[in-house]
Amino acid sequence: ALVSRPRNWFDSAMSDFDWDVVTPPDITNGIMEVAICGGALVVATNEGMLRTEDSGASWSACETEGPGGWVFDARGDAEGTAYFVGDQGRVWHSKDGGHTFARCDVPKKWQLQGVVFEGDRVWLTSVQSGLWYSDSRGRTWAQQTSPSPVGVIYSGICRADDGTLFAAGTEGTVIRSVDGEHWELVRQKGKKFLYGIARTSALMVAPADKGSVFVSTDGGSSFSIKRTETQAYFYAGAVAADTRVWIAGTGFGAPDLLSTDDGKKWMGHELPSGGNVLGLCSPSDNEVWVAAGSALLRGRRTGHGPATP
Repeated sequence: ALVSRPRNWFDSAMSDFDWDVVTPPDITNGIMEVAICGGALVVATNEGMLRTEDSGASWSACETEGPGGWVFDARGDAEGTAYFVGDQGRVWHSKDGGHTFARCDVPKKWQLQGVVFEGDRVWLTSVQSGLWYSDSRGRTWAQQTSPSPVGVIYSGICRADDGTLFAAGTEGTVIRSVDGEHWELVRQKGKKFLYGIARTSALMVAPADKGSVFVSTDGGSSFSIKRTETQAYFYAGAVAADTRVWIAGTGFGAPDLLSTDDGKKWMGHELPSGGNVLGLCSPSDNEVWVAAGSALLRGRRTGHGPATP
């Protein structure tokens, strides 16, 4: 059962999303990340990776190379390419819509926290100020130089339409790379842990702790701290669709999932299942998938038809 919220929590009537539980059969725990990969939805669990092409009506096991592990981020594209990253420097890469995953680990066994890619180029973030780059779809990796004068856990990464990269992490840190190879410090102030970063064309969001969120409306040049009506630690990070950004974590012993299209007003979404939100995937403004540990959840905006895939 969900824990009661304080009185200033969002009215559930604000949410115009309907929710379904779409958990794969026989999976009772450890649903960590989810990504759209070609015509399939791919889910990382403690039992391995699973895929579905019919929104969860049927599932099949993905063929994966090497031992499994904990997964912390996942990205896929419409052409069927996907990367899942996790502990011990593990990187799983698929180029066939999630049917098979090959391993292309980084050379250090660090915990990988974020991934983005474009064509042959792949960027990863990790603990120990780790920034990793490949121009060969992970066949070889180079560690990039962090611009931070102190050690940072880089918790997430996103890529703007013009190719500019942004990464965020501990110490209230945001860094930027214009060319994908050299990084500069945008901000580093305070002790906030920024749990990832996501962007739309008008908005950039880096969720933090105790209900706070860092928001930029000038393309990442500056950030202001906004408060949500929660005390959540948004450790599940952030994802963005066309105009809507989603953030998730845990507050008051229950999962918190929020979304915004302007960085000012935050809509609360009450989930049909408890547990810890670990991963998010939003293929459009009208749909979001939530990896919630013990459950896989699908949210669709009311009246907007079937889910994808």
